[in-house]
Amino acid sequence: MRPSNRERSGSELVFGLLKTLMIAYQFWGDDGGIELSALSGSLHTSDHCIGGAVSFLAHEGWVQVDERTGIVRLTDNGVQHFLTLFEH
Repeated sequence: MRPSNRERSGSELVFGLLKTLMIAYQFWGDDGGIELSALSGSLHTSDHCIGGAVSFLAHEGWVQVDERTGIVRLTDNGVQHFLTLFEH
C-alpha cells in the first residue's frame, strides 16, 4: 500500500508513535527505543509533526527522549498504561 500525500492528523501520529514504540518494547524491552530521526520516515510525515507528537506524549508522561542520542522510548508509566489496557 502506498502512503498518501496527505498530512497525518495529530491523533494518527500519536497513535502511530505509541504503536511503534509498544512494538519495539515488546521485541526489545527497555532497550526498545527508536531514533527520533527514523520516526518521521516510518510514519510518513515531517520531522516537525513528529516533534509535536513526541512533545505531547512526553508532556503526558508516556514517552521520554534521550537528548544525547535522540532515542525515543516509552516511560515506565507509558508501559504500565499499555499493560493495564490488556489486563481485561
